Amino acid sequence: MVGATDWLDSCVGNGRADKSALNAIRKELEERDQAIERLEDALRRQDEVKDQLITLQAQLEAEMYELRQILSSDQRLLEVSAPAPASVVTLPSAAWTTDLLVAALGRVTGAV
Repeated sequence: MVGATDWLDSCVGNGRADKSALNAIRKELEERDQAIERLEDALRRQDEVKDQLITLQAQLEAEMYELRQILSSDQRLLEVSAPAPASVVTLPSAAWTTDLLVAALGRVTGAV
């Protein structure tokens, strides 16, 4: 495909450049510039979302590490202490929320 600049040069060189042809080229170039700007905006938004997801992933990994440490600590305390009734040793099968973990840790250490 012949570029807009080449086409314009050939029109001017042959004396056929008229105002409507120049306006058509100008309009096409403006449309392309706008399309480029829209793509750049979309890329910026995607980069922002990616950065937010990376931050969220790091936060979740840190929380998971803390929860593993709490569970590991709870398990060690249960192993060291005397056998407890089944209701204390049996853990629910559903995932614990942070509040339940804090409450469980408080019961094991006697803080609550």
